[in-house]
Amino acid sequence: MGVIDPDRRYLVVRAYAGFNDMLVQMEHCFAYAEAHGRDIILDTSHSGIKMQFDALFLMPEVSGIKVHIWTEAIGAELDALDSVYPPVARHKMSSIRGAWNSKLLAKCDAETGALLCFDFERDYRAQVLFFAQAGGGIISFRALRRMRLRPEIAQQIVARLKPLGVGYDAIHIRHTDYRSPYIRFLISLWPFVHGRKVLICSDNAAVKAAARLILPRSATVLSISDIPDLGGKPLHGPAHGDAFSANLDMLSDLFALALSDMLFLTLAKGASRRKPYWSGFSVLAFMLQQDRELVRQLLETAGEEATGLFQTVDQGPQGRLRRLQIWCQTRFNKRVFGIRERVADVIAPGPFTVQPRRLPVDPSMLPADETGSGNR
Repeated sequence: MGVIDPDRRYLVVRAYAGFNDMLVQMEHCFAYAEAHGRDIILDTSHSGIKMQFDALFLMPEVSGIKVHIWTEAIGAELDALDSVYPPVARHKMSSIRGAWNSKLLAKCDAETGALLCFDFERDYRAQVLFFAQAGGGIISFRALRRMRLRPEIAQQIVARLKPLGVGYDAIHIRHTDYRSPYIRFLISLWPFVHGRKVLICSDNAAVKAAARLILPRSATVLSISDIPDLGGKPLHGPAHGDAFSANLDMLSDLFALALSDMLFLTLAKGASRRKPYWSGFSVLAFMLQQDRELVRQLLETAGEEATGLFQTVDQGPQGRLRRLQIWCQTRFNKRVFGIRERVADVIAPGPFTVQPRRLPVDPSMLPADETGSGNR
């Protein structure tokens, strides 16, 4: 007996790009599915984490609907259906290949150029909707609120975090597909990290090596992940090495950044953007740092092992240097981000309305829903 029920409607979510982007696309789709009564079929094996989501997390909590993980058997069932939107995915959902359209800034079918998306402000009669996109944002934080790590994953992450202890600062630098002036940035941090334990996290092995040389000798430079040297290629690109180990590194870095006392982030610039911007992973770490309860929720499946991670350090009377560092860090965050205002609604507890995902084209340019009597 198959998974696809002829009396239910489905939304196939194939999320692309890095971890933050994947969470953003998933949350857009979760909100749409809740609003329109569609079960989710989630496929995260093509990009980003490069493996199925349930290998790392327990099934997300999506109100009133079921979440299924993509399998070859489910793919075969979907390929046999006629009632599919967009039409380009009909009978080839298992084999369709997405290609990045730099003009639309969206994924399109590699063969036909058709957009692999739908209008999030409309309901469709088609039994199955297919969505395969990338794209960043800050609602990734809301996606994480639906989740828990698998116990065995949480336990391995906690085992990496424990040696850091408490009372450390952290730096995240993105420097692969997007580049940052990391040497100047690291030098500028000297007065902030003097005499401190400092965790360095990056998607570039060369940056981590440089940090040990550039940061002052009075700082103790730490690392909990083993990033391979990919020659400047992004970690979320084509498959390389062991996906499970890479994801364990990525998640360990994320939680370590979130548990730091001070978090230093830098702008990065890519060929497709005129202005530097904040890495989605950096912003996600910053939001988690503002909500330790969510960090606790995500790691609670590790059991009592995680308890010590949330202790605070009683530093007693602080010297002038440390007081100056804390004051400068506050000014630093206000200057470079203004992010607290940007993310305030997302971080705040309670109800939150996810705005429909924007289309890269005018909705009138999308094909009609030919599987029924038109869009609802």
